[in-house]
Amino acid sequence: MNDTVPIPGPQQQIDGDLHERICNAARESRSWEVVLRPKGPGVFPERVRVTRLSLQRLERLLARRPRVEAGSAAQESAVERALHELELNPRLLRSAVMAVSDRPKIIAQLPRVTLERRFIEPRIAAAAASYLRAVNGDFSADTFRSFMKAFQAYEPFTVNELWNFTAFMRFALLELILEDGHALLRSESRISVSMLSVRLKSLRAITNADLVFLIEPLILFDATLNQDPAGTYARMDFESRELYRKRIAYVARYSDCIEGQVAQAALELARLGEMTSSSDPRIQK
Repeated sequence: MNDTVPIPGPQQQIDGDLHERICNAARESRSWEVVLRPKGPGVFPERVRVTRLSLQRLERLLARRPRVEAGSAAQESAVERALHELELNPRLLRSAVMAVSDRPKIIAQLPRVTLERRFIEPRIAAAAASYLRAVNGDFSADTFRSFMKAFQAYEPFTVNELWNFTAFMRFALLELILEDGHALLRSESRISVSMLSVRLKSLRAITNADLVFLIEPLILFDATLNQDPAGTYARMDFESRELYRKRIAYVARYSDCIEGQVAQAALELARLGEMTSSSDPRIQK
């Protein structure tokens, strides 16, 4: 059974203030110091470990908290309802940890940035957090596309970053949700229950989104490959396109080129081949 949910058409009218916040968040990246080909696992796995422990602690605290008596739903506070919602969604929360921990080799290879001279993290972790701050944790396909378009106008994400972006958005949301959950259990009045609800709604939406529909249009070098003189790439199915993308990503990682440059080189070779005749029937058009 496929649980993904396509995100059809425009979902949210982006007003001027929200659009400006999104563009400003995307522009933050221009000051980042980027390491395109990092070595070693980095410090992010430790952050994942701490978050997993925080989630386990929250689950234990939720299980031990005093209960509202049966039949007294009218007396149940907004805070109690929020905590109950957290308690009812352990798989949703745990899956946000698994999303960034079940592919350690791929995650370790993602470009990283140094932030505030304090720590290094995957670039998409920083970008996901910037996007969520700009939209106050309220994910929509339109605001996401707007952010990604503004970000990639300056520097494109790698194909592996794009396919893992939603995983890091889920993780960033989980970190915020855990902060809210622990604060609510401490009865800290500054916590907004409505904000927690928005974050949970966004986490569900991202978890269930159709990633091909959401992410594939953001792969910038596809526009280059679609210029294939034989018109073959544009007619391929998704799995075949992915084989080409993975090969381009591999070549780029072990060369001095970025993926867009590798795609351009492949296109130029295809054009050269188009103009070259051959007697070998295996390579004739």
